[in-house]
Amino acid sequence: MSDNLPGFGPCGSPGKVDTLKFANLATPRAIRGPLPTSGLNECSTTSTQCHEINLFDYSEIIEQPIPVFLNKLTTTKHSAIFPHNSSAIQFKASRTPDSIQVGNGKFPHPLKITLWKWIGADTTRLASNNYCPFSPPSPFLHCNFYPQEAGRMVVKAYTGGWEQTNSVTVQCLVSDGDSALNDYSSDYRVRQELLDLLKQGNADSSVTAGWNASNPRGWRRETAMVIWRLANGGAFYVVPVNDPNADACHITIPNSAVDNNNPPVPGATVHATAHSHIGNPDDELFCNGPLLFNGKWVPVAEKPSDTADVGKVRIATPPQDSSSVASPDDWRNMFQRNVPSYVISKNGFVHKLDDLDVLPWTDVPKSRIYRAFDGKTSAAMTTAEKRCTWVPKYQG
Repeated sequence: MSDNLPGFGPCGSPGKVDTLKFANLATPRAIRGPLPTSGLNECSTTSTQCHEINLFDYSEIIEQPIPVFLNKLTTTKHSAIFPHNSSAIQFKASRTPDSIQVGNGKFPHPLKITLWKWIGADTTRLASNNYCPFSPPSPFLHCNFYPQEAGRMVVKAYTGGWEQTNSVTVQCLVSDGDSALNDYSSDYRVRQELLDLLKQGNADSSVTAGWNASNPRGWRRETAMVIWRLANGGAFYVVPVNDPNADACHITIPNSAVDNNNPPVPGATVHATAHSHIGNPDDELFCNGPLLFNGKWVPVAEKPSDTADVGKVRIATPPQDSSSVASPDDWRNMFQRNVPSYVISKNGFVHKLDDLDVLPWTDVPKSRIYRAFDGKTSAAMTTAEKRCTWVPKYQG
């Protein structure tokens, strides 16, 4: 550890700002207390340019921790058309605070880049490790890169006494200009939360995973959230919905969760609801209680051991290509609440239901269907669509 003590004469230590090399400790500021009295004849008979400290001479040192944090990575472009070869996109790292005032001098807090890494959302681009024109650790705070498809740039930097991580994404805008899906001011948070609904519902598990007496629902279940528009009119806030009775067929969003009189943030208003469909086409679904089919309530299999001979109908996930992503119940709930609703399916389709769409639910304008990723479906994504794959949350 080096200190930033003010020097006292040419023989003394010069002032310096450095970083404590211990995890989660901030950059220290050391303040020296009163110094011993200097006198002649200790180093020179003519001046006090040098000073000796005797065995019992001392001064007090006080260290003041100063928290330093790596800021959100900035970028010159939040959206692009891929492959992006026309001009480099610049990513820049920074920290807060960026400097410290010591006496009459201003000293920058140390920051060393230890990693730049581009994580592409799809593998259609030509992989490259040449992200920047230098090798970390480096004092250069920017990285110029030509992304070949949507993805996330990650930076790791040593500052404030520990290695910190931050990132930012560059993605394709959806063509219909949907304000929540195109909100790059929050780094496309609504997209990330929609993708996370599938992860929360264990959509990647097998249809029978987790079934036992203490967990009668298994691991797979639908998940939901409410999207609120903040009072500033341009950003969105997401609140997850906790339904202890959710299963592979349905989840209930209570009316209290979409009450504009009780917003999670003052002044926010409900923008939309969202939920997941966690089955691939033809996956069996095990659901609590009867389901409504053609106006009749039909008992269905609630667990893998239920069969038709005990009066339980085994059902499967219907094909979910384009217009069939949403179910009749999804439409019904949207109209009853008069609140738009997003439905994300395991096969990568996202369907937005709102008052621009009309019944029947099989007749939906194509502009209201989005491709988030290339899932199991008969309609494979084109190369251009793959390059615009939505970027999930960072799991570093």
